[in-house]
Amino acid sequence: MSAEKNVVPVITSVRDDKGVIDNGGTTSATSVQLSGVADAGEKVEIFDGAVLRGQVVVGAAGLWDSHLTSLMVGAHSVTARGSAGTSPVRTFIVVPAK
Repeated sequence: MSAEKNVVPVITSVRDDKGVIDNGGTTSATSVQLSGVADAGEKVEIFDGAVLRGQVVVGAAGLWDSHLTSLMVGAHSVTARGSAGTSPVRTFIVVPAK
């Protein structure tokens, strides 16, 4: 019996230095941490819009983390793509620091 694989990656949270950024929320941070789930050992690609921003290998427990840095002021739409598909879009807006 083999373990089923085919978990579509999911972004479970987007965080800045102050905490969780709600989907559609705002931050003044130019760096955020994405966390999510996918198949253990899978390589997940992180996109901001159509731009590949990084890759991460999913840990044994099926969890992954990735950092996005040098974010520009404006809207961001992030997804995680793996062999089983692409996560739902998570959006946030970087606003100018006060």
